[in-house]
Amino acid sequence: MQKKIAKQELKDALDAKNYEYLATRKDGDKEEQIWSTFQKEADYYGIGDLEQYAKYNSETGEIEIDHAKIEAFEDDEEHGEDIINLINEYISHIEEQSGAYEESIDKLEEIDDKVAEIKKKAMQDYLDFE
Repeated sequence: MQKKIAKQELKDALDAKNYEYLATRKDGDKEEQIWSTFQKEADYYGIGDLEQYAKYNSETGEIEIDHAKIEAFEDDEEHGEDIINLINEYISHIEEQSGAYEESIDKLEEIDDKVAEIKKKAMQDYLDFE
């Protein structure tokens, strides 16, 4: 009976991990479209890759912002305000996505820990049975 319960717990944990992976992948496809839209607007203004103004550093978990480059657009009377607004929207989106990324990583780590715990318990139950 305990073996059946352990198998079900393991199956549930693996299903949760697979669900989290698929949800993350689906969100990733949607995100590619959003990033593409941001970049198209940047291309319209001729300001190049938006990552030169702000990017997420996965090692530190921080968003690195080049304020000097952004402030340089304040002198552009024709499009400066629009460009700064675009970059600020881009930064806000990075903040949202970095939070979601960190949450997904935490969930996957919790699931991995649960799987390891279930495997360890199953092994101990097997050894106790012998």
